[in-house]
Amino acid sequence: MPTRDVQTLSDQELLQRVAQGDEDALVALYDRYGRLVYSLAYKILQDHQLAEEVTQDVFTNVWRAAASFDPKKSRFTTWLTSIARNRAIDLLRRRRARGLTGGRETELNTAITRADERLSPEHHLQALAVREALEQLPPAQREVLELAYFGGLTQREIAEHLGIPLGTVKTRVRLGMLKLKELLSPHGPPGNGRSGQKETNALEEQSKVRKKGV
Repeated sequence: MPTRDVQTLSDQELLQRVAQGDEDALVALYDRYGRLVYSLAYKILQDHQLAEEVTQDVFTNVWRAAASFDPKKSRFTTWLTSIARNRAIDLLRRRRARGLTGGRETELNTAITRADERLSPEHHLQALAVREALEQLPPAQREVLELAYFGGLTQREIAEHLGIPLGTVKTRVRLGMLKLKELLSPHGPPGNGRSGQKETNALEEQSKVRKKGV
């Protein structure tokens, strides 16, 4: 088991130790984010065993690729959930190719289509705008919106993951969304030259979906 000292390190410090071959640091990251990765994988796969398989695969990838992570390009949680989402989608594709998807073809096609849309240039531009705006929010608001927008968690799942009241999550989401709408709007703060209407709409739609899962 990781020592108390390791458990109190930041994500970046733990990742640096993982890159140096510290297994305790990897265990600490797993304890911190294993449930988050599992929840995201299960949302896509709707299968507990497969979600556990993806979770193990994701942290194996973290062990192998820790040295390549660049904190200047993204936050660790964004990187981690991206790996989880891609692994889950890849697994769905392989199962479809083997004829193992049963009656879930419609759900599978929808999941894969959404994944493909995330690879489009337009989506990358929207995601970049959102990330830039998120960086201007207070850390607490940014954290819950990242878990919702990039991690795909419901507000209740976010509350459970962070160990805070559901009401606190709702307040942070509401305040964060109001600030993001201001930052992403065409009449936002000076220096934000892009029109953020599409990004704002996308965030609002995702927020509505997340609330349904509360």
